[in-house]
Amino acid sequence: MGEINPVNSHERPNDESGDGNPADHGRGSSRAATTLIDVGRKAAVYGFRHLLESLDYHLRRGLAAPEKVAMVLTNRCNCRCLMCDLWRTREVGNELPAERWIALLDELHSWTRTLRLRFVGGEVLLKPGVYDIIRSAVHLGFNVNLISNGLALESERNYRKLMNTGLRFITFSLDGKDAAIHDRHRGIPGIHDVVTEVIRRMKRERPAMCVSLICIIMRETAPQLAEYAQWAEELGVDRIMFQPLAENLGRPEKRAGWHRESDQFPRDLEPLDRSIDALERLRRGSARMEMPLRPLRDMREYFVYPESFQIKGGRCMVGQTDLQIDPSGILYMCDVKYTAFGHVDDGPLRRTWRSERARAVRCAIRECRRPCSSLCNRSPGLWEKASTFLRYARAGLL
Repeated sequence: MGEINPVNSHERPNDESGDGNPADHGRGSSRAATTLIDVGRKAAVYGFRHLLESLDYHLRRGLAAPEKVAMVLTNRCNCRCLMCDLWRTREVGNELPAERWIALLDELHSWTRTLRLRFVGGEVLLKPGVYDIIRSAVHLGFNVNLISNGLALESERNYRKLMNTGLRFITFSLDGKDAAIHDRHRGIPGIHDVVTEVIRRMKRERPAMCVSLICIIMRETAPQLAEYAQWAEELGVDRIMFQPLAENLGRPEKRAGWHRESDQFPRDLEPLDRSIDALERLRRGSARMEMPLRPLRDMREYFVYPESFQIKGGRCMVGQTDLQIDPSGILYMCDVKYTAFGHVDDGPLRRTWRSERARAVRCAIRECRRPCSSLCNRSPGLWEKASTFLRYARAGLL
């Protein structure tokens, strides 16, 4: 999805100096100075990369390293979601082993150190060696976000292993406040209660952990978005995002009229309109939880014209900013299969990113006119990026 990690505006450093020793204050000042230097260095890197990306949109040479890397560690899944077919395929025989993923992390670190990294699946926590992979990514200093359905964390052993990795950002798929709806859509009775309790425990034991939720907008959830947001804020969630129902992930062939066959595709948009208005009022009264609504308003049109809709507000920069690696090691720039441009075994990632095949894919992406509701198709400008950077810097979450 390419989303920006959430910010916990209430995060405060622990003061353990006790007696107020001036030497302690001196060390604190030194740490603050180091932090300011780091922030300034990262700001320069991000600004320069933005300029390179803008230039590369025309040259298509891969001048800048990717901003965002999505590592799809596995297609295994422990849910039976109605809106996804990955769990039906069970293609797990050719997955890269954990050691290969860790080597790729080291390679990425030698290429670029200011990277937003996402671990996704399937259900990523089913990947053998996943906790070693997460720990390695965190240790290298990447901004790491784990996206999970949360079911594996019902296990005390798995929960503790995840907490011991040092992970600071996690995103759960949770479709609404209504447990019955979520459990039915995910095909697992009780999963809503499991995820809810995991979030409560995380925020209780580690308040600085930034927890985000993704809710799929469909017929049953569209009328309840404001109630969902209110419930999430009371739960201690830091950010919520909304994603429109799309054709089932993992389906081998795309069908133009899939939405006409779907029982969950919203057709009456009045409940959604009322939800968006209520969310706007709720956001004005919320001092804590981040709730981006502009994309949600843009996506309303998607439910009217699903076969022709594209997010407005900028050129698609996914060919300059996004790298995806599938479980077998194939390199993509977008979920669309024609954007495959190589394999991790073809040689150094930097060279493959700048190859002629990659340039041809960037040309195809620039000319792409296919229906698309991905937020990467609304590229933020320099001012929006700078504002986001400053917000994260103040929260200490760069």
